[in-house]
Amino acid sequence: MNQMTIPDETQAPAALPNLPIAHGLGPVADDWEAAQVWLRAIASRGRGNSPETVATYGYHLTSVSQAT
Repeated sequence: MNQMTIPDETQAPAALPNLPIAHGLGPVADDWEAAQVWLRAIASRGRGNSPETVATYGYHLTSVSQAT
């Protein structure tokens, strides 16, 4: 039977944490900027999301960002 070995952080290459993570948001400085890009994408969908839904998402993102 094949065994799967999961290395711990001491066995991982030093460069691993510095690798870029690919995503569909484009280049963003941090998680909060990514959240704003996501919110703009949601708002631009038009029919799929009402202005009230977008405003509610924005309100909650602002609340969370101020709590940290």
